[in-house]
Amino acid sequence: MDLWGDRVAPAGLGHHRGKHFTGWVETVKQLKRDGHPDVAADLLMKLLPVVEEEAEFRGWTVAPWYFEQLAIIRRQQHDYAGEVAVLERYGEVNASYGGLGPQLTQRLAKAQALLAARQ
Repeated sequence: MDLWGDRVAPAGLGHHRGKHFTGWVETVKQLKRDGHPDVAADLLMKLLPVVEEEAEFRGWTVAPWYFEQLAIIRRQQHDYAGEVAVLERYGEVNASYGGLGPQLTQRLAKAQALLAARQ
């Protein structure tokens, strides 16, 4: 416990390769701009559990940006099943804070329709 009675975060909480997950935002954006969506997606997949772990420890809502960016990449790659999976994962880990929210709910419905049309 710290001086205010809060639990002290374990060393490395919220970090990937020595950097807090918020420090990877510009890297993801740059990778997408440079035409490397696969690399950006791989990085985002590594960041998702880090984001989830810190949110759970602190009792916060899960940061949606990382999930949304991965969903966008999956859509651009026509990987509708992957997009649906990412959005459903976010909805599950964020269930106690309202799930997907309106914008991501719409994205999920569109992804499900695209996936159904493909099958």
